[in-house]
Amino acid sequence: MGKKPVQTEDETIQGLLEEFKKGAKLFHLGALLESREIELKAFAQYKEALAKLETKSPAGRDVLIPLLSDPDSEIRGLACGFLINRHPGLVMPILDEIIQEWGTSAAGAARNTKALYSMGLYDGV
Repeated sequence: MGKKPVQTEDETIQGLLEEFKKGAKLFHLGALLESREIELKAFAQYKEALAKLETKSPAGRDVLIPLLSDPDSEIRGLACGFLINRHPGLVMPILDEIIQEWGTSAAGAARNTKALYSMGLYDGV
């Protein structure tokens, strides 16, 4: 049997970003299906990916910044939640854009994130 190729740090970070994105998508699917079980599984998935990213990336949590331009509003919105305390000027316009998508779970989450942050109650997940 051959040896498993060793991943470079960049490959590891990209893989973890993909895990984060999968967790974000799964979380919003759980919300759509009103399945707390799916939401909790997804929450654990993206939180674990983020914890690993924060230890592996020299940028720490800022490694999520490229996700702010992801075409998927669910992924952008979740990344905003993790970056709002560090980069409110960057994140707020993105949240405003997502909020305009009436009826989506991403719009509801963006509205909640913005409201809690504005009231000083958002802990940045």
